[in-house]
Amino acid sequence: MVRDLFGGRWRLSPGGYSLGSFSSPVRFASLYNGCRIDSVCSGLDCTLMEQPQQPHALPPSAAPSPIRRTRVLCVDDSPDIGKMLARLIREQPDLEDAGVLDRAEGLVDEVIGRRADVVVLDLTMPGFDPVVVIRALAVRLPSCRVIAFSGYDDPDTKDEVRCAGAWGLVSKHGESADIIRAIRLAGAESTPQATRPAPSGVGGASDAAHHG
Repeated sequence: MVRDLFGGRWRLSPGGYSLGSFSSPVRFASLYNGCRIDSVCSGLDCTLMEQPQQPHALPPSAAPSPIRRTRVLCVDDSPDIGKMLARLIREQPDLEDAGVLDRAEGLVDEVIGRRADVVVLDLTMPGFDPVVVIRALAVRLPSCRVIAFSGYDDPDTKDEVRCAGAWGLVSKHGESADIIRAIRLAGAESTPQATRPAPSGVGGASDAAHHG
């Protein structure tokens, strides 16, 4: 015999637990052995069926929002460095690899097409001058952050890329954590591609040029 919350007694019956006879319908909700018990008792028989408790669902407002991943495009004429950067980015849960390029030509269109939020750009590549490309990106896509990634990290080079509109410069002689940290900081200031206005031919250098 098991006593319920109302002080009555249940006896085991083929369909569950019976509580006796009632002249009008009665609804019961009790807990027994970790189970919620719901039933409606009517007439001469009252059978209580055990039902497992269902976990409470989070309201929509309490559901965790998805993490916005920063899309990173790497541009370096060294295949080894390009692969290393792509691997590092893919290992980060908050970053997304937008591809690797070995040239700076047509980079503005590549950034738009690949929806890159941050560009990691080598400064010593053959062909189109990367500093000129930084200026073009600052004008066309001021909300995209450009990180110069170079073996030359002297004050003059840092000043040059900042004036061109780069977010900052990271030395290739540093630790891999340095470039990942810079990407995260720059990405936090960038505007996601989906919310950016259509690029125009007019504009100024990004405010991020003052960051180091």
